[in-house]
Amino acid sequence: MSNGQAIRTEGLGKTYRSRKQGSTGLRASLKAFVKPEYQEVQAVAGVDLRLGSGEIRALIGPNGAGKSTLIKMLCGILHPSYGSVECLGMEPWKHREEYVRRIGAVFGQKTQLMWDLPASDSFLINKQVYRISDAVYKRSMDYFEERFGLSQFKERAVRNLSLGERMRCELVAALLHEPSLVFLDEPTIGMDILAKDMVRQFVRDVNRERGVTFILTTHDLGDVENLCEKISVINQGKVVFDGEQSELKQSLGGKKRLELSFNRPLTEAELSRATEEGARFTPTDLGHVLAASWELSGSGAASSAMAASLMVNYPTADIGVRDPDIEEVIRQLYQGVK
Repeated sequence: MSNGQAIRTEGLGKTYRSRKQGSTGLRASLKAFVKPEYQEVQAVAGVDLRLGSGEIRALIGPNGAGKSTLIKMLCGILHPSYGSVECLGMEPWKHREEYVRRIGAVFGQKTQLMWDLPASDSFLINKQVYRISDAVYKRSMDYFEERFGLSQFKERAVRNLSLGERMRCELVAALLHEPSLVFLDEPTIGMDILAKDMVRQFVRDVNRERGVTFILTTHDLGDVENLCEKISVINQGKVVFDGEQSELKQSLGGKKRLELSFNRPLTEAELSRATEEGARFTPTDLGHVLAASWELSGSGAASSAMAASLMVNYPTADIGVRDPDIEEVIRQLYQGVK
């Protein structure tokens, strides 16, 4: 795994020229037709990003945040309006042909496979497109067969594959030419839990064994939590956070969640009396509860003190202290930057 940088951007931005929507009515429509007015729309605004070789980086944000525009610039599809970007030592749009031979892409809602042909035929087509040698092709197919059991379904038409089978074939097609950098857009969308686990494990294996760098865009924060140590959060065209998961959780207060279940029903009033200042109490049901959780600020000592108090005063069946889920943390971050 290289210690170099796979991606480096400085002040990267993209603006679009959009026609203004004027008033309704015949006069306004004629005026807009004869002399239209335009406005500048900032899709990406001065993004500085560093991505080390061999990373799996999550790029997340709400709809309309600028993720797709940024990814298109990193892929070389769009030219930036200002700033600079270097991927794998190249400017993506200036060295287009050489660059695309070294990257791969998987889009969960779009397919690169031939719908009415067996997946194996699509692999052979990609072999010709990327001019993959027989030796590299055989090495890659043996590698993917070992992990995915491709022989069970690669000879079936793509339209007859399950979602999980098709996505495995999409990953194979994107990785056949042994790229150094791969873009994954919603790779597990719509999958059941077993298929998601298989795809996530495969990405981890390829990253570890081949040193491939991955950029993951997703709304499934289970992908982020299971695959990515580092996260870049983009909102309104700007990177509002860039660092490790643990740093993100700490930046929003480092709150712990204390969870207890009880041997008998307890009223909310009973448990509220035990809630110390600075903690937020949530029963599982209003009225009588068999379980409850507390959100605590501060150190682990505060969690331990409250847990000890509850265990002494209430019939506790089970207890646990955990960090907040990444989903909770991201929700707080989105709310804070609107």
